[in-house]
Amino acid sequence: MRCVAHASRRLLRSLLKWRDWDGLPGGGEAIAIASCTNTSARLATLHWPPGSSADQHDRATRQGGPNCVLVQQTGGNLFFRTGALDAAAGTISWAAEKKLGAGSAIAVAMIDDAICLEAHIDQGQLYTNIGWLRGDGGIDWDTPQSFGAAGAVAIGGSRDKLCVELHSGVGPDADKLFCTLGSIDLLHPKVKWGNTIGVGTGSHGSVAISAGGRCIVTFASNGTVYGRSGLVDVKAGNIEWFPVVELGKGAATAISIDDLGRCAEVHVDEKTAVCILGRH
Repeated sequence: MRCVAHASRRLLRSLLKWRDWDGLPGGGEAIAIASCTNTSARLATLHWPPGSSADQHDRATRQGGPNCVLVQQTGGNLFFRTGALDAAAGTISWAAEKKLGAGSAIAVAMIDDAICLEAHIDQGQLYTNIGWLRGDGGIDWDTPQSFGAAGAVAIGGSRDKLCVELHSGVGPDADKLFCTLGSIDLLHPKVKWGNTIGVGTGSHGSVAISAGGRCIVTFASNGTVYGRSGLVDVKAGNIEWFPVVELGKGAATAISIDDLGRCAEVHVDEKTAVCILGRH
């Protein structure tokens, strides 16, 4: 399992097996790469030196192969850039940044090595879209698909064309988080979304899904980070969620999971980035 972590440049390096933080061209953010061999069901906790959390609207993703996608929001505009991972050297060669459109928040997930799924918020409305990576570093995006009202968003996807979105509510539901299972139709191309259910409280969180239907969400609420795992019921078109588990004190959080159920969670606690390794 290889992980890609995105954070502020002030998170200089980890104390264990993470590579050096690699600065992005023209910006104050950085990327780190790690190789994970954890096979235990027990959690291992890694601590990084003092730093600060990344902008919650910046996301990096990869799925199996060398291709990576980074998205970010700046000044009401959404941007993306693609990269090629050199696993042996622990480096990523990034293409030039490109504008995607307008919006206040964005998230991205790789479906396979050449297809990605993005979700963004524009004027209080949530949209999802499918993109195909090109050899020149660009992405051919389809037409955005309207989903509904939301305040913040995270998204995950798997090789078997399942996806899951996590968004915060608006109005009286502003402190609640909701999750929806989707099936990706590449022929049209659109996402067929199922029923939306509440999974926790908070203003933002992270979500990941693996081939085979293992699902996990993490979210921060009142200074504590929580996790919740689930299993996809394909026939019923929903996710069976298990009880919420407290992970520790912290704020910003991000989660990833591989096809073996191994997961890596990163959150910020008192300006220190903490990584928790676990197994679904």
